[in-house]
Amino acid sequence: MQTGGLVIGEGALFTSHREQLAALAAHHGAPTIYKGREFVAASGLMSYGSDVRDSYRWAGIYTSRVLKGEKPADLPVQQATKVELFINLKTAHALDFTVPLPVSGRADEISVRLWQVPEPVAARTHSNRKFLSGFLRREVAE
Repeated sequence: MQTGGLVIGEGALFTSHREQLAALAAHHGAPTIYKGREFVAASGLMSYGSDVRDSYRWAGIYTSRVLKGEKPADLPVQQATKVELFINLKTAHALDFTVPLPVSGRADEISVRLWQVPEPVAARTHSNRKFLSGFLRREVAE
């Protein structure tokens, strides 16, 4: 089965195995986007999502408001107002992909961390590069 790319969401199971997931995606030459920045630090290609620390801050604010007597049903639903984009250029290079300038210009952080690249990655990069380029063009256009 040929995969054009992967999207890995959040969750304790994924986060606890982030190094293994990033290594498997690199080994199979699959461009992968993750929910959290810790995946990029573990050699994942890129992540896009809200800052978890901001969510914890809002949880504390709401807890304080409830403890001070406000009814939880009266509190408004909050949604993340800031999302972050992190890119690992070493992983992009290993996948033989050039990050388009409009995408790299929007990144909150670009990592150039060195890591070991499995040899078979280069043989599978053509279809992955085509998929990822199309994906990033659609994201920038929206």
